[in-house]
Amino acid sequence: MTIKSLAKAPLVSVAKRSIHYLEDAVFTPSSSLSSTTYHWYHSADKHKPVRNGLINRDGVLTMSKLLPGTHTFYVAVFNPNLCEGAVTSTTVTVKKIPVVKPPNAFTPNHDGINDYWHIPNIEQYPHCTVHIWGREKGEESIYEARDGYHEPWDGTNKQGKPLTGTYWYRIDLKDGSEPIVGHIAVIR
Repeated sequence: MTIKSLAKAPLVSVAKRSIHYLEDAVFTPSSSLSSTTYHWYHSADKHKPVRNGLINRDGVLTMSKLLPGTHTFYVAVFNPNLCEGAVTSTTVTVKKIPVVKPPNAFTPNHDGINDYWHIPNIEQYPHCTVHIWGREKGEESIYEARDGYHEPWDGTNKQGKPLTGTYWYRIDLKDGSEPIVGHIAVIR
């Protein structure tokens, strides 16, 4: 039962309206009613409750690892009689952290140190592509990630054979920027 006159829409304060990728977004609701609880949603129609954020007993929502872009969340207050009020929206903009040029060497020798080729901040580009090919441009691709770089490269070819030497790479972030091109040395 929704009774707007008994449970008014809450006010929401936001620690920062604009954050960088990997910063937490913190939303603090408040209401003039006592003994209230808050419910957070991804949509104004209250059909998509927030399940991937941390909500403390005061109703404060903390969202971590939001991808770059603008994110809107909705909160409704419940009064002591469990009557749900109208929703209030709040928005945060997440700014990208530039992808820095990845390391130009790694040592996949299974010692637990530099065993994979990690590309800093690549996870904020879930649709990027990464291609690695032989020493000469035009050689066949030895590694491809076509829709995000979810598993860092382990220095093997497509058949799983360990590689050694220097190889070329091309990273397309799929955000309109120029591809990142360079070489990577696999040292065993």
